[in-house]
Amino acid sequence: MYLTAPEVIKKASLRLSLTLGWDSDDYQKAVVSIEAKSWYWDAVCWKSEGHRLVDRSVPRVTGTLTLTDPDGAVIGTEEIMAKGVKPPYPIFFTREFALAGLPAGRCTVALTGAVKTGGFQFSGDDSTVKLDDRHIAFDVGA
Repeated sequence: MYLTAPEVIKKASLRLSLTLGWDSDDYQKAVVSIEAKSWYWDAVCWKSEGHRLVDRSVPRVTGTLTLTDPDGAVIGTEEIMAKGVKPPYPIFFTREFALAGLPAGRCTVALTGAVKTGGFQFSGDDSTVKLDDRHIAFDVGA
């Protein structure tokens, strides 16, 4: 009789947030934060990543962060990668955007194509989780 590992189901929670503020030169700035947590299903409940993992298995989130101005033009875009540090491996990423010189109006920050990789897994198990795109619209100018 052979025993096999039960099917492991993965999920990740992801939160995109934005805080408007002022920099030292009295210009508006936007601080964008990403928080994520990795989970796996173990027979009867969801468990957070409580196991110590080798570096290549530590949960990480990758994606594209984009800021657009009120006219829809891209102000900045970058590929991001954020990785947990120790169990339960919460993932944090912060990016600050200077908003000086932008016309007054509604801007948008978006996290697209986000994927969570890594995390606890049985041999041969895929730990990739595709995450939904996130958008935040905010007003700039006085």
